[in-house]
Amino acid sequence: MQFLFPILALSVASASECPTFVPYGAVTASAEEAIRAFRAWDEDAFATASDTLRRDLGCTQALTADEAAVIHLALALDAVSPWDKVALDAHLRAVLALWPDFILPADMAPPGGPLDLALRSARGPVSHTPVPVAAPCGGALPFDIDGEQASSWSGERAAIAQVFDGSGSTTILFNPGGGTSSVNPAMRTEILLPGAGNPFVGMSCPTKPVVSPAGRALLLTSLGLGLAGGVASGYSAWHSAQADAIAAGEVAGVQHPARTIETHREQAMVGTDAMLLFAFTSIGVGATAMFVF
Repeated sequence: MQFLFPILALSVASASECPTFVPYGAVTASAEEAIRAFRAWDEDAFATASDTLRRDLGCTQALTADEAAVIHLALALDAVSPWDKVALDAHLRAVLALWPDFILPADMAPPGGPLDLALRSARGPVSHTPVPVAAPCGGALPFDIDGEQASSWSGERAAIAQVFDGSGSTTILFNPGGGTSSVNPAMRTEILLPGAGNPFVGMSCPTKPVVSPAGRALLLTSLGLGLAGGVASGYSAWHSAQADAIAAGEVAGVQHPARTIETHREQAMVGTDAMLLFAFTSIGVGATAMFVF
């Protein structure tokens, strides 16, 4: 069988090329259709399914390991003609990493044929020197490799890397059984191949907020005012409680109870006023530190 369409080893849709939405499971369904078409020697159906797979892969939701394995198998078959040994070997190694007991049916890979030999070779040691790729932004963003959270990619095999960076495609998901749809956090999806370089170089990373010395001083002042407000609140509460206790006759030996109660009430009001003053001043100073500095 001859497949005459070209390989696009790293081509997936960018966010701007995504359709309105990618239904839940659509990418896996395209991969499964490509595998079915390859097995049936249906060149047109294989080309259509492969193109759809690559288009939607850049717009997909977070993948599971099994979904990634199916996609890798479809991409491996897409590398059969024209023969791309690097991509074929890399994707087959990915399939075996996820499904260690995987074998190709004889009608897809006749024993001793090129595809069968390629799968056997993929079970052995790699012939290249792996160049690992670390999680972008020093791990500050969630980073998945073939459906599993990771801190890096080994570079030994192909991988589907997904970075939840908030700037990729936003995918509307539909539950398989129907029901309410949800919006997947925006992510960036890349196919990683040995020797293809790091696609995340130059990626815009989140930065830690920088507080100026003046802003830091205001924040500390705001904290101090907040603590003072807490002390004032406690002061007010204590005097109020003393006044109530004397009025209820719970405190013995108090001379001039009425005057003492009045004094406690006045001090409670002083504490309350001080608490409100400190609280509002603290909020104002803190807001100035956050939004001005």
